Amino acid sequence: MSTLKNQLSARSDLVLDIGELTGNPFGNLRFNNIRVFTPQGNEIVAVSEINFRYGLIHFLFKRGEIRLLNVQGVHFSYPASIDSLSGYLHSSQRTGIKTRLSFKKFEMIDLNISNSNELTESILTCEYLHGRILLSPDSSSIFIEEGDLDLILIDEHLRFENTQLTLLHDTLMVQGCSVMNRLTTIDLCGYSTLDSKINVNLDCNVKNLVFRERFPDMSNVFAENDFLNLQCNLDLSGNELTVKSSFNGQFINNKISKGRLSGVYQNGAFNFDQLSFESGKQLISGSLSGDVANGAEAVVDVSNINLRSWQVFQSNTSINGQLELKFRGALTSPDTLLADFAMADLIIDTLQIDSVKGKFLLSEGMLAIVDTINIEFEKTGIKIEGSCNLDSNSVNARAYFTSDSINVLSDLMRLSNLQGRLEGYLEATGHLNSPDFRGWLRGLDVGVSNLFFEEAIARFGLMNIQENRFGDIYIEATNGTTPLFKETIPLASLIVRFEKDTLIVRSLRVVGDEMNIEVQGKIVQYSDLFFDKINVYRDGNFLNNIDPIHISLKEDTISLAEVRFSLNKGMIILSGESVNNRIQSAVINIRDLDINPVNAYLKGSRGVAGIVDGLISYADTAESPIVYSRLDIDRANIIGKSFKSIRLESRLIKDQIILENIFFEDLEKGYINGFGRIDCHYPAIDSSSFFKPTDSINVQLQFDNFDFSTLGSFILPKMNKDGKLSGTFAISNTLEKPEFSYEMTVADPVFDRLSANTLQTKGVYRNHKLEFTNFQLWDQYGVTSGAGYLPFSFSFNPLNVKFQKDSLMFMSFTVHSKAVEFLSIYISNVESIEGDYNIALNITGTPNNPVRSGNVTAKNGIIRVSALENPITGVTGSAVFRDNMMEIISMEGYMVKPISGRRVDTFKQKLRKYTLDILFPPYRSPDEPNVTINGTIDFSSFFKPVFNVNMTGDEIYVRMLLAEQEGILDATFTVTGGDTMIIEGEVDINEFIIRNEFGGSESLIEEEKRTGRVYTTINLHTIIPGNLYFRNSQLDCELEGEMWIIKNGAEPYRFSGTLDIRKGKFFYYGWDFDVVQGSITFDPTEFNPTLDIEARVDLASYTDYNTTESASSEEDYVTVLLSGDLRNPTLALISDKYNEGDILMFLTRTQLGTEDALNQDRISSDAMNMFGVYFERQLEKSIGQISGLDEFELRTKGNLLSNQQPDQWSISLGQKLAPNLYFKYERNLSLIEPTQLFGIEYRLNRNFSVSGEVEQNGSFRINYLYKYRY
Repeated sequence: MSTLKNQLSARSDLVLDIGELTGNPFGNLRFNNIRVFTPQGNEIVAVSEINFRYGLIHFLFKRGEIRLLNVQGVHFSYPASIDSLSGYLHSSQRTGIKTRLSFKKFEMIDLNISNSNELTESILTCEYLHGRILLSPDSSSIFIEEGDLDLILIDEHLRFENTQLTLLHDTLMVQGCSVMNRLTTIDLCGYSTLDSKINVNLDCNVKNLVFRERFPDMSNVFAENDFLNLQCNLDLSGNELTVKSSFNGQFINNKISKGRLSGVYQNGAFNFDQLSFESGKQLISGSLSGDVANGAEAVVDVSNINLRSWQVFQSNTSINGQLELKFRGALTSPDTLLADFAMADLIIDTLQIDSVKGKFLLSEGMLAIVDTINIEFEKTGIKIEGSCNLDSNSVNARAYFTSDSINVLSDLMRLSNLQGRLEGYLEATGHLNSPDFRGWLRGLDVGVSNLFFEEAIARFGLMNIQENRFGDIYIEATNGTTPLFKETIPLASLIVRFEKDTLIVRSLRVVGDEMNIEVQGKIVQYSDLFFDKINVYRDGNFLNNIDPIHISLKEDTISLAEVRFSLNKGMIILSGESVNNRIQSAVINIRDLDINPVNAYLKGSRGVAGIVDGLISYADTAESPIVYSRLDIDRANIIGKSFKSIRLESRLIKDQIILENIFFEDLEKGYINGFGRIDCHYPAIDSSSFFKPTDSINVQLQFDNFDFSTLGSFILPKMNKDGKLSGTFAISNTLEKPEFSYEMTVADPVFDRLSANTLQTKGVYRNHKLEFTNFQLWDQYGVTSGAGYLPFSFSFNPLNVKFQKDSLMFMSFTVHSKAVEFLSIYISNVESIEGDYNIALNITGTPNNPVRSGNVTAKNGIIRVSALENPITGVTGSAVFRDNMMEIISMEGYMVKPISGRRVDTFKQKLRKYTLDILFPPYRSPDEPNVTINGTIDFSSFFKPVFNVNMTGDEIYVRMLLAEQEGILDATFTVTGGDTMIIEGEVDINEFIIRNEFGGSESLIEEEKRTGRVYTTINLHTIIPGNLYFRNSQLDCELEGEMWIIKNGAEPYRFSGTLDIRKGKFFYYGWDFDVVQGSITFDPTEFNPTLDIEARVDLASYTDYNTTESASSEEDYVTVLLSGDLRNPTLALISDKYNEGDILMFLTRTQLGTEDALNQDRISSDAMNMFGVYFERQLEKSIGQISGLDEFELRTKGNLLSNQQPDQWSISLGQKLAPNLYFKYERNLSLIEPTQLFGIEYRLNRNFSVSGEVEQNGSFRINYLYKYRY
């Protein structure tokens, strides 16, 4: 014992006092009441008991191993004991131990560290701690395997595990230290020097620091699962502390990641250059520097901060910007605080704010705005200035704002489509908790979707809100519009005033053209409502309350005894009673109310019109409420449909609506009559629970000659409809999945442009299918039958009526009809398609993409085209539908010239049959069809078919209206298009006559006014080898060449091309010119061709030569050149015998320069000559038509009324025996020189002909004609 004392004294100048030593020196020693003092007698530590257990031999030969060191009742004070101990340790010489000493097991029981300033106060206690100790020459280590510590001052319990403390020279090292406190685990690792200059470096790893566990009084701040994980390095060198840390966790249910904190603290000065963390897309970063005693500056950058997620603000936000804070003075009580903030691209709820800039200054209890706070967002600016005295709790602030578009406030103010411009001023003064407000607002073009004013002004003043001292609030608005009124509201005004607990509506007025609304009343304690005056004048209609209205909301019973309202000549009487906020009874009586004036309060005639008598009553019974309603409407109009009368009677009882009577009578005495029931839930919690999808429904309706067009809003609403509807309609099952069954007949139905005699159908609706089990349509041409289903979705709860255009469908039709009206009525140029037609059609796919398939057969069809007098007859063939495409398999018909009943025509037919037909047999039998049609018609849009049809005609006969064009031709036509139909073709003329008169030069190309019908364009290319005849008042000639025939829409036909004249005559102001050669050019912009003709005229026809001469001399013929516009051509006369003056004199029968030029005999002779020429030409035409000859010409060497004898006449006859064979006969009737000539011309092709002539004397001529200019 003396040795221990001496050793401790020698090493540290400390005094060791051991009260008692017991035990066995060979294996067990016990020291009791051990105390360590300083030389001055200051106690450092006191130990109640120390036990050593060891094996002496083992201890001596195992190099100093002690099995157990048990220490009990250890006590020392802090910081006095530590300070004393550290002083002696530093001052003494430490040489270590000579050999290694190991304590295999170390136990400490009942450790107590007390406060040296208050010895009765414990700082730390430890009930039990165990481990091992290793002492070596250069270090001392203690290994704590497990131990519990109680920190008395902060009431915390710590548990240590696997902790190693090593004293190496002057350094204390901590390794593998794991401390557990509550749910938190702290891992420590580092070192600390114990010499005069303290050096500490410690790594801390804190896991699961739960905020609510640490700060139970701040549960409103922290969420239940908020926690923090911290990795930190503390480096203390002298008086400089460096902190570097990273952290993550969760705060208010927001994930915290990438946290960083680093900085330096020294002698009260600090500089944290990095403080940042992320939470999702939110980022906060900044820095803090300063001095604890003198102040600090902080800069914080924020990005995408949502204050709602941090439970700071109730709406979603996105805060972006920078905040600068400057503290002056001690941080615990700063003298001033200057906050400078600049935020950009902020979002608050739905409001997007461009920028917020400003400064706050807090000094000596005064919080003031430095200069102005500026807020800008979407054409809106707000300026705020003022101050707040926190000592006196007073405020003096002002705000002025302007906005060119307040639509951004729509969602914020829960007003839809808020729009307009706004400016205003608001001033707040007085006590901070109950300031006085005053200000004004002015709006321009301001309002919402249902109410809009050109200008509105509000002025208000509110004094001491807590004492309810309010002034009048004046609101005026001008030039307002609303769907409730048709016209503009010139002025609307509202004056309200608060008097203690009463809100007085001094005046609410709306004034306009033919409109005046005024309301006066008051609301007392928000529970008693008094309406003294309600007057409404609108378009000559008056609505006012006859009796004053008082409604009390605070008593148990609220009664309303027959309050009468008058509306023009009608009256509405209201009465009722409510007890404990439950209606016991209510009655609404309606008498002679013309509800049409109600429409005057609406914009347009909406709703229902008519004269109403009715009763609506409510009674609350013990079992269930009972509601009864009856409405009789005379001369009713609903959704634009007129009815003679309507009666609706129903009753609600025991969760069921009983429809006792449903009656609609239309203007033609047709009606709907019905009854039924619908389950419901009354009283309901809200409107959505009154009906539930599973509620059942059962309604029966009977139709009798009801106007089918009345249902136009529900059945094919975009299509014109008409007819008389009779039958039954039943609704059953549930409101969510109703089922229908129907059996209907429509008399005289009309759909779009189609009409019929009768439509019958019956079927059901279930499982989203509207089924037609039997469908039959009779019209004047035949019958259509069908069956199938259409995809519909019907539901009453939720309300849904939808034609499911993308769902599968199936319809099957068979048609047997004498006309295909559904085609002809939609093709503008087709008048009718008649015959015997059978159609089988299936429609599958979806309504948006229907697929049609089937077949069509036609027999004895007749197609009448509006532009032709003759129809296509004998149409026979078939077509097949595949994938909406109708392919014409075969279609043939006839376009032949009708056989005339005249004897001449009959004789000609027989003569041809037994002569030419034998010599030149026709290649086609007369019974063989000469029209063939093939191609496709696309019915993807059924009522707008798209054509791609080819038509081939062989010797088809065409006769236009009024016989303006007529003839026989070979042609190939194509018809393509839908809304715009294009008809193109190639035509070879066999024989064709055009009788149109040539028009003027007016332009034919004009824009046609398009309608809903098909627009047709025609473009035909004609090859004319000859046999094309123009016969009108200007030309009578045969032509050949090439021509295009054009027609656009309703425009007249136009012609384009150049035709060569084979032979003929040209008539001009009574002159009759024989055409030798020439051409006619047609301009498509006008029907007035250009001429280039060489003709001749026999002057003997215009002179009084000796009639005994047999013929005119060639010198008497004058060549006439005609060119230019047909209506006013340029005329040139050429003759070897006569000059131009003589020729004109002969033609006009005027002798220029003689005295008798204007005598009466000469004028009479000239008039007789002109009339004779005209009469001769008309006689030729008449004989030609009667005889059937293609050509008949009478040559009189003058005119029929001249004094020439018939023996000087000659005739010329011509007849086309075939399209390419022409016969001609000429005979001179002279008695002196009777002559005759036979001629025949045979056209081999369009370019080559052979002609021959045989004279009376037997001589003949053969000519070969080849057209090289064709």
